[in-house]
Amino acid sequence: MGNNKSTVSDSITTEQRRLLMLFVQDLQQQNFSPRSINSYISNLNSYFHFLVALEKDRPQDVDLELLEAYQLSQIEKGFSSHTVEKRIRVVQNFYNFLEKQGEVFYSIANNMGKYRAEKKLPYIPTEAEVEQLIESLQTHTPAGIRNRTVVEFAYSTAVRQNELARIDLDDIRLDEGTVRIWGKGSKERIVPIGMTAMDWLKKYLAVRDEFKPSKEERGLWINNKSERVTDHKLQKDFKELSEAAGLKKTITIHALRRACATHMLQHGANPIQIQFLLGHATLKHLSQYLRLSITDIKDMHKNSKLGR
Repeated sequence: MGNNKSTVSDSITTEQRRLLMLFVQDLQQQNFSPRSINSYISNLNSYFHFLVALEKDRPQDVDLELLEAYQLSQIEKGFSSHTVEKRIRVVQNFYNFLEKQGEVFYSIANNMGKYRAEKKLPYIPTEAEVEQLIESLQTHTPAGIRNRTVVEFAYSTAVRQNELARIDLDDIRLDEGTVRIWGKGSKERIVPIGMTAMDWLKKYLAVRDEFKPSKEERGLWINNKSERVTDHKLQKDFKELSEAAGLKKTITIHALRRACATHMLQHGANPIQIQFLLGHATLKHLSQYLRLSITDIKDMHKNSKLGR
């Protein structure tokens, strides 16, 4: 097993080791990375230790009840739902491999339902939190005007962090109130800019030259070194601005993107319009935003006469 041998537990049985070696060789033939293979070994070690404790030498002798007991044991040990999901998936893949190799007649994993980790809703700033961030920004300097404009612009257009950094002056259409965004795979989309964001954009463009960019610099956002602002700098700036605003959580550019989509949905926007705004090819990516909106609807229903 090459470099993976040292990660195999010494306390597993001879039969378990034999089958594990066959499995690892198959993973290597499929060009799995050493890191992925070590992860498989580590997770199977956990499973084999469970079997050893129950005096089960051969994985072939395990039934579905025992496999489900292993899953329960991992939950009871306090492992995260994502860890449990991963360990069960590895065991299922292992038994499917044993069936393919003729080591077992039938993979018991086929009868085991897939364990789904509970998906946590991503952090989505409330309208009050976004307002708190915006109202905290000082705008008596060119840098302050730039920062306010960036925040307003990001919230209005729901752009990704790297998309925001890539915007050029030529991408802005002031007469139309739109911006051209270059998304993933260099896909182009035209996005409307809200009125408030447009007002601040005009103020920023009036002071952009005070950052002394070269004539060749076409980037929209200019830093204090007269260069285009990088996405890394934008990330750092949003962290600092959130802290200065006294917010408990950092409102990142991506959090503003989620906030824009969610708040628009909550105010009755059409999901198809949100899909276009975000630059998604299908509606399935809106599930996290729609899920939050449904949660809000349930809360409102619960607190109303209908929910009593």
